[in-house]
Amino acid sequence: MQKRKLNSHAIMTSIFKFEIIVPVIFILFVSCQLMASPIIGMADNGDFERIITHAGLYQLPKLSYNDIYFNYINRYFIFGKPLYNYYISSQTILVKIAMLVNKIIHPNAKFDITILGYIYILIFGLGIYFICKAIAKYNMAPWLRYLIVLLMLMMFTDVGYTAYFNSFYGEPASYVFLFLTLGLLLNVLVDNPNSEFGLVKHLFLFEVLFDISLLITITSGLAYSSMFPAMMSWIRSKQSAGGCRTDMMTTPRRWR
Repeated sequence: MQKRKLNSHAIMTSIFKFEIIVPVIFILFVSCQLMASPIIGMADNGDFERIITHAGLYQLPKLSYNDIYFNYINRYFIFGKPLYNYYISSQTILVKIAMLVNKIIHPNAKFDITILGYIYILIFGLGIYFICKAIAKYNMAPWLRYLIVLLMLMMFTDVGYTAYFNSFYGEPASYVFLFLTLGLLLNVLVDNPNSEFGLVKHLFLFEVLFDISLLITITSGLAYSSMFPAMMSWIRSKQSAGGCRTDMMTTPRRWR
């Protein structure tokens, strides 16, 4: 009986971990913010075409010019033949995943842009998870930890940012991949380098996805990416030395 109580306590503790419960709150908050009727999103200013035609999506034929460009968000799109262009973006990967999910959930139906919105929300929540995981490794006062979360919730879930999730603009891909990159970077900095070599590889992957999500981020992304060879060389040197020195980088700090 005692063992069963201990097991149930361990399960509840793992479910309500700081780095688990906070991303769930963020996901639920943004989902209610955007997906509760009427849904919130962004209308097309003409930029959608470079992504949707490449993916094989088109505006509904019955929509007028004003309906497409000067009114409100259009939720549904029709499937068609892809028109390949030279515009390269990691956003295309997410759109293709959303199209596949849409065909599984609603076969022979129109594409629902909210499916893409939910994918952005989930990736955003994953980025928040990695950030909270890094925060949890610091031995700080609980009130300070939750104050940071409250400020993150107020700043990063502003509808001025999240409304783009229900759209085909490149900004939401940049936004969510930025959070993934920052979250993994924080974990690399606070963890033992001997066990985090694979994490650096994932960090580099998400950095590349962030770089190519928008053409405007490529220049700044190249500067960020230049630090990865040095970081991986540093980790290899720690591994070859047979251990990681306990220093300011790897020792948890206590907030006073």
